[in-house]
Amino acid sequence: LSKDRVALARLLGQLPHGACNGCPAPIVWVQTAAGKLMPLDATGEHIGEPHWATCPEADRFKRKKEA
Repeated sequence: LSKDRVALARLLGQLPHGACNGCPAPIVWVQTAAGKLMPLDATGEHIGEPHWATCPEADRFKRKKEA
């Protein structure tokens, strides 16, 4: 891992964490500027990326838009 990715891994290790309800991937939760919680990948090659972008079960969690 590069120094930046090591620093990111340490930072992510300090955040609230758990596992995705759709797949077994470890995730951490961050609060966006809008105040919403967003899951991020906590390990692997996608560390720090939004988990919905890498989760094979992401469609199960998308909110349906009102017509």
